[in-house]
Amino acid sequence: MWSYPELADALGLAYREVPDTGPGAMAWLNGQVRGGALEYQSADLEQVLGRPPESMLSRLRASAV
Repeated sequence: MWSYPELADALGLAYREVPDTGPGAMAWLNGQVRGGALEYQSADLEQVLGRPPESMLSRLRASAV
């Protein structure tokens, strides 16, 4: 699982933290996402591809060459 800072670093982008304290449902949803409550992992992608999926980092490194 990737954190937002790790993803930004892998993409070579600056990461800026945005607080989840804004009004409305987005604050609740952002808290759920950050806490991993909505995370679900399955083998569906591998079945669709017919091969194991690549990690984001390995794909980024391969495309940078």
